[in-house]
Amino acid sequence: MITDISYVSVAVRNIDTAIKDFNRIYGLQEVTPITYSRSFGWLRVILGNGPEAFLELLQPTDEKLPLARFVERNGESIYLFSFKVDDLAATVRHLRARNVRFASWPEGARPERIRSVWIHPRATTGIYVELTEHLLENELSGFGGGNLSGETLLRELSYLAAVVPEIESAARLYQDILGLEITGPRNTEATHKFDRVVLGAGGRGFLELMQPNDSSTPMGRFLASRGPGPYMACFLTEDVDRTVQLINQRGGNATRDPQYGAWLHPKPNHGLFMQLSTDYLGRSGG
Repeated sequence: MITDISYVSVAVRNIDTAIKDFNRIYGLQEVTPITYSRSFGWLRVILGNGPEAFLELLQPTDEKLPLARFVERNGESIYLFSFKVDDLAATVRHLRARNVRFASWPEGARPERIRSVWIHPRATTGIYVELTEHLLENELSGFGGGNLSGETLLRELSYLAAVVPEIESAARLYQDILGLEITGPRNTEATHKFDRVVLGAGGRGFLELMQPNDSSTPMGRFLASRGPGPYMACFLTEDVDRTVQLINQRGGNATRDPQYGAWLHPKPNHGLFMQLSTDYLGRSGG
């Protein structure tokens, strides 16, 4: 069902400031113009490295609508995970048969007429999940509006990660509604004190589920204060050491980790907690 990751969406307070920061630190450019949606109550732009567009920024414009309430409650943070599926109409029928709650789509529309669908976070583990058949090709117009501050440091998305209170039931849920497979056995990360399992397809991991084992860790505090939900995005880069050095020189906050690549603090990234890697997440879960 799921064949790739389309993008990760970040709710920000000021879209112009966020664009400048992601451009300055990572060299990301605008691959679409900023658009306004009255019905959703947001300003929207897609950033990427040109060939790959993988970061959506959303600024709320209507305090009565969900995005504004989300920012008021959580601050700037990851808002949505978007995945590409091979057959959206079949996926919609599959989800409807399981009475999955949708967040946004025409209730009476035929599945064949739907371009994308949002699954409500109450039907997942606190995550807005978007499913689409395209990797933004229909939106990208060669806009290239960003002025690159230097080389682009990020190639594309490797995988997305979420915090859950109970990993076994969460894994079964995503297997059932999204057709994902467990690509590696559940294991415990002793240093950071959490259990993890990776789900994906075709040997590649798309979604990591993490269950904290200690309420005093950052992940444990996240779960206690915000509940289950999106936690992190892992991006691919050519050379982790060089990328860490350049990110810090440009005003970011990157820490090298010999085991996991590197960690990027969410504060300079408008609430987006990031990991760097040189390869996709495979069957080994590493």
